[in-house]
Amino acid sequence: MLNAVNSPAPAQFVPRADDIYIVTYPRSGTSLVQMILHQLRTDGSLSFGHISEVMPFIDHSLKKGESLEHLPSPRVFKTHLRYGYISRRPGKYIYVARDGRDVLISYFHMYQTWVNPGILFPDFFADFLSGKVQYGLWFRHVAEWESHREDPNVLFLRYEDLVGALPSCVERIARFLAWPIAPDAHRRIAERCGIEYMRKYEDKFAPELSPSVRRSIQSGSFICRGVVGAWREKFTREQELAFDHALRQPAHRST
Repeated sequence: MLNAVNSPAPAQFVPRADDIYIVTYPRSGTSLVQMILHQLRTDGSLSFGHISEVMPFIDHSLKKGESLEHLPSPRVFKTHLRYGYISRRPGKYIYVARDGRDVLISYFHMYQTWVNPGILFPDFFADFLSGKVQYGLWFRHVAEWESHREDPNVLFLRYEDLVGALPSCVERIARFLAWPIAPDAHRRIAERCGIEYMRKYEDKFAPELSPSVRRSIQSGSFICRGVVGAWREKFTREQELAFDHALRQPAHRST
């Protein structure tokens, strides 16, 4: 479901100069930024069946052979790709980085629910630190994009700022995209980007599955608490030290 390795050949994709890419390592606030952009460029109605109808997950769409030419400009895409795999396309990139320790916790819960129900946390912890998870090494993914944070077509955001200072982040996004902010947008964004509202409409953002499979998955398993610092509830002291050690490794920050 999350692995696109054995998918059909990619469809022909013609980039446009005004394409917009929301880029993250998984579990770093992707759905939150999708909601912000949807609220900014529309009246905010969640009339779509799934967010992919208006903001496709381009990694999967192209692997499945889906054409994206029907989408009106400016197109907005979600992607988890590393800098080198997507940066040659014209357009603007909004990258969101989240504390890797919180990413690890959230990704583990997602793996347990959607990928490998039997995986144990110590095993996932080791796999995450060595990059043996889908989308590879978090350290390298963030470092590559952060090294381009001053590029004029890249807006580098922190998840923690999105949670703690949403209005100023919305202003930054709007300026970056040269989008006007409707008079009632701030109030609406504050309400609809809240965790309770997002969880209410989780099915519109979670991976697309058949109804029978979706019913077997516990509600709230895709859009979780979004708490900053949740890793402290799970990490042992040894794991905390191991993560800090991995963060300092030069190899984890090379391209």
